[in-house]
Amino acid sequence: MRFQRNFENWTSGNNNIDKFIRDTQLSAHDNYYMDYALEWIPYDRLRDIKYIAEVELGNINNTCGITQHPETKNYMMVLNNNICKKCNYVCNAMHFQQNFENWTSGNKDIDKFIQDTQLSAHHNAKIALEWIPYDRLIAKEESGKMYSANWIDGNISFWDHINQNWKRINHNMIVILKNLNYLKNILMEFTDEINKPCGITQHSETKNYMIVFNNRCKKCNYACNTMYFKRNFKNWTSGNKDIDKFIQDTQLLSHTEDELPKVLEWIPYDRFCDMKYIAKGGFGKVYKATWIDGIIFKWSNITSNWERNHKNMSVALKSLDNSKNITSEFINEVMLHNKVAIDNLFVISFYGITQDPDTTNYMMVLDYAENGSLRNYLNKKYDELNWNSKIDYIYDVTLGLKKNAKNNTYGVLPYIAPEILRGQDYTKSAIFIVLGAHSEAIYTSRLLDFNNLPEPKNSDDYYEQDDIIISKEFSDSLQIDISQLNFN
Repeated sequence: MRFQRNFENWTSGNNNIDKFIRDTQLSAHDNYYMDYALEWIPYDRLRDIKYIAEVELGNINNTCGITQHPETKNYMMVLNNNICKKCNYVCNAMHFQQNFENWTSGNKDIDKFIQDTQLSAHHNAKIALEWIPYDRLIAKEESGKMYSANWIDGNISFWDHINQNWKRINHNMIVILKNLNYLKNILMEFTDEINKPCGITQHSETKNYMIVFNNRCKKCNYACNTMYFKRNFKNWTSGNKDIDKFIQDTQLLSHTEDELPKVLEWIPYDRFCDMKYIAKGGFGKVYKATWIDGIIFKWSNITSNWERNHKNMSVALKSLDNSKNITSEFINEVMLHNKVAIDNLFVISFYGITQDPDTTNYMMVLDYAENGSLRNYLNKKYDELNWNSKIDYIYDVTLGLKKNAKNNTYGVLPYIAPEILRGQDYTKSAIFIVLGAHSEAIYTSRLLDFNNLPEPKNSDDYYEQDDIIISKEFSDSLQIDISQLNFN
């Protein structure tokens, strides 16, 4: 019906031709038969007209419509010349073939090799190679006989029918350039490589032809997160080799997006604002700050950078005194906290390391605990706590300790057992000491006189004798008046 309403708006000037075209349109009742409908195509809607050869009448299935030459007045069939003989439709190979005249490598063998791969890409355009102009590759860095570069355009994904062009992915992707040494046996050089080839280019100065490979991770077989982190190593440093290596090691383990939360970063100090002093701990001071950038979420092939979540988030900066001259205590603290925090929801998150430009002390960047320490939380929320919530908190503490014990890990805790502070392994007694101290605090809350608790320290002189598990002073501070407990 839609075709029929338009009959009065066109004519070929020939009744027979008009009737023939209209009959094909009237038979196109649904979209399936739409390809069989012909059109009257005005000659001025055709451009780039070139004479090819005399041809016989083609298959009507390849015919788009009829037109008329304005000078000779000859009627002409408009044929779809892009129908693939193998596929019987316009496949990827046809789109590649249409573009052959728009590029050349300057070498017939290379041109033919590339074109053959494109003509075989009927259903999967990703297997085709391309001629890649050298100016589409940037930031070329030489490493031995190979170069590393970013390919601005990225590789072909599929044909975009709306824009009539190839849809590309992985813009600014990392590629490797390797000299093509044997032009007469190009296939051999491609088959010997592990990395997936993308195409061929030519060095603008040496004129050497080069194979462009997708730089893939040997473990993942594609360009994973570790490749992007590794490429950026040259752009930052903490000023300390041990810290750099520690951060880089965490990044080189993050192949998938699920592993990104385990990654640490070197975070420049100027990416923090609204700095506020909170308290002084055993090793240094703790500050609250706003982290402008937020946490790494995933890699963006569009921007060629990390996408981030929780921008302008609150974090805690934990400085360690005299860490400007990196001490084993700082490295140990950082490594242990990261080891415990991985896959442990009950330990505060660790995001990276920064450096105070004034004191030059290094600082751990941690998740900010809104309610402060356990002690502060219990003081504030005492009236809201019931036995269910107390048991839940104790359960969380045990899970965190269980993870620590499993990892044979120890660190800074307000109620840490002495043997842990002396560098010995976690024992069951150590766990009970920590759990006992925390659980008594949770169950009794304000009934404990927190002001009399000894100051937490991480040093061997915390107790006068190494074989004393709990000092008398510490034990006395945890005495509970059972008669004041409310069991309702």
